Amino acid sequence: MPVEGATQGATNRVAGNGVLLFIQREDPDGQVGDDPIYVAVRGDEHGRVMTYDNPDPVNVSLFLSQVLDDDPTEVNSFDNGVQIGQDIDCSTYRRFALERTVVSAGSPTTIEFFVEFSNDGGTTWAHYKQGLFASLVDSDASVTTQIHEIQTGDVAGDLFRLRVVGVGTTAPNNFTFTALVRFWR
Repeated sequence: MPVEGATQGATNRVAGNGVLLFIQREDPDGQVGDDPIYVAVRGDEHGRVMTYDNPDPVNVSLFLSQVLDDDPTEVNSFDNGVQIGQDIDCSTYRRFALERTVVSAGSPTTIEFFVEFSNDGGTTWAHYKQGLFASLVDSDASVTTQIHEIQTGDVAGDLFRLRVVGVGTTAPNNFTFTALVRFWR
């Protein structure tokens, strides 16, 4: 079905037996706009065709200067309604990148990051253990001042959360961290 005022640019195969359509709108003078429209089309496991509009990458800020000390010693982004406002539905994405910045104050302390996915609406969560995510741990010794890292992985469920646990943290011995996740197809 053609989109009014648009011309089809390129059609590319994407993983998952899908097609990514690249469409650009034209203004009334026939000039092609700078903001393309993307539409992903793929079949699901039952042979039904599903269409996803605008499959551009999406960034979600999970935590901004979150402190782990004696209270709280553990947080997770799924419960963090103030900062993200809703569950993170990643069911239409294939890949993700976790970007995190960690600052340590005091010792001996450890901070652990657990990427988790749920396929039942958030009732149960599974720890993602692919590659570096099997043990994403930083100690006060490895975070002498600040670290800033990005790790990538494959989406493994319908919902995403990041759970962070501080071990040995107290009011003076703590971690402050910021985390962002980016999803793309």
